[in-house]
Amino acid sequence: MTDKGQLVLTPQLQQAIQMLGASWRDLYTLIEEKIEANPLVRWQSPEVDPVADVEIEVHPAGISANVSDCGELYAESGDDEAMYRDAQWFVRSVERRHETLYCLCDILIAKQESFLRGEKATPERLSIRSIADDLGFHESTVLRVATGKTARVGDREMSLDELLGR
Repeated sequence: MTDKGQLVLTPQLQQAIQMLGASWRDLYTLIEEKIEANPLVRWQSPEVDPVADVEIEVHPAGISANVSDCGELYAESGDDEAMYRDAQWFVRSVERRHETLYCLCDILIAKQESFLRGEKATPERLSIRSIADDLGFHESTVLRVATGKTARVGDREMSLDELLGR
């Protein structure tokens, strides 16, 4: 923040914002690009590529979300402290993206349970502000996380935007 309360968009913050908006395919590209730029970022991709950003499983006892795994990503220590900090920041940004996407899905599942169970034909239209308030996020974060992401529910694939009722 500046002394006037304005947010300063550092390269790391820009990267974190970009990552929040990334689909799993985009995330893989970002990881590959970062590996080329920073040799201290290490990645073991999953054996099987995801089919969606989120798998939503509907069971009689409840509904759960599994955010697609991006494999094992870590920062390897090295002689260059700046590169190591950059690698750590990147890995933590990927982890935050995963956590944020999971939190959003958790709220969407709670609010759209009847639709996900097939009891309603269409999802309810949800207020972005209400979702943001429930999560403690800014509205732009909710939109960034939902836009361009896919959810697989049974054999159906849909956008997270659709679960927002948009």
